[in-house]
Amino acid sequence: MKIKIKSGVVKIKTKFMAALPIILFFLFLFYTIIMLFGISRVIMVSVIIILFKTNYRKCLTLKQLLILIGTQFLMALLSFCATLNLPLCILLNLVVPFLLVFLQTSQFNQMGYFANAMCFVFLQLRPVGLDGLVMMMGAMAYGLAVLSVALFLFSLKNRKTEDFGPAQKGLLLLAEALRQRMDQKREKSETGKVFQILQGLYMEAYKSRGLIYVVTAQGRIQYMFALLFQRAVYFLTNPYQMKTLADQDSGEVLGQLAQYMELAGKGGFNQDLLVEEGKILLERTEKRDEAAWVFTQNFLRLFLMILEDISQMDHKTVHTG
Repeated sequence: MKIKIKSGVVKIKTKFMAALPIILFFLFLFYTIIMLFGISRVIMVSVIIILFKTNYRKCLTLKQLLILIGTQFLMALLSFCATLNLPLCILLNLVVPFLLVFLQTSQFNQMGYFANAMCFVFLQLRPVGLDGLVMMMGAMAYGLAVLSVALFLFSLKNRKTEDFGPAQKGLLLLAEALRQRMDQKREKSETGKVFQILQGLYMEAYKSRGLIYVVTAQGRIQYMFALLFQRAVYFLTNPYQMKTLADQDSGEVLGQLAQYMELAGKGGFNQDLLVEEGKILLERTEKRDEAAWVFTQNFLRLFLMILEDISQMDHKTVHTG
């Protein structure tokens, strides 16, 4: 009972600490906008807090911040135009949401349009007229200035070196889970940890996309690692592989793959030895088409592609430096 209570307290504390930056940002913006522009402009807070919530974990550049600010000003002006007369209101409310969904939605971020659409729709709910346009844009400028400072500070905090520590840890966990699977032991705890790393790598890949939804070199590698783990976990948790894994030859090749994973997890990814050993093992497994051998082939092919991308990324970094 005590353990459950402590676990619940830890979860609550973790969630609270994760939400704390959003809470503090909201309170500061809410009360300062009321003090400076009046309660009639407080609707701005709802729009800006969504922008903060969706971007404060990212590492944004100055250019990306400027694009973010410019887009919100454009949405504010379009929402103002939509309140001038009925034809404009109908036209803009048909065209703007369609363009936002078309331009800002992707398979990785299906709600990418939401913050901009929210700004466009919410600001129409309180028409200001020509006399109130300056005050509305002033409140928007203030809110976006606060947002820019906050996102810039968080970007400095989020900026990391090109580190693949989670991927290395995941390979070590996969090696152990693979050995346990071959020994017919329970591997749920190990594959569960790999699933957590898998989700983290997907998030890293998503954050690297920035505001223009283009994967960076770092993000591409993180995403490929996530696919690598996804396939491996699926193989490990497939109940139909039990008889296959009991085969001596399959067990031998999977044992070699586990050793290779361990070598990569402990030694890092900038080793010529990994490429050489990977190609030797791949050539050895291409002669058979059983499930364990096909899994090993697919794993090695994708991993060798990752090593090549890391090598190219390091070469570009040295060349530009």
